Amino acid sequence: MHHEAVIQAAIDDLNLQLVPNYTTTAKKYGISCHMLSRCYNNLLGLCDRLESISSQLTQPPSHVLMRIYETLFSSQFCSTLV
Repeated sequence: MHHEAVIQAAIDDLNLQLVPNYTTTAKKYGISCHMLSRCYNNLLGLCDRLESISSQLTQPPSHVLMRIYETLFSSQFCSTLV
């Protein structure tokens, strides 16, 4: 499985957990616990920013939100994915 796909699967697994257990999930997917927590927290921060931006816009066109999402995602999502 491609490295980004492994991280995404681990993040999906964390989302299903009532209390995210980074250590167990990282071991399960064979990735660094530190990297998993950074990626997961960056993603949560990104979602919060998107919600904030979308609430400030009045009836925003979907293409504008998509462009904002792509800009934030490319600059914030786990810069250590290699």
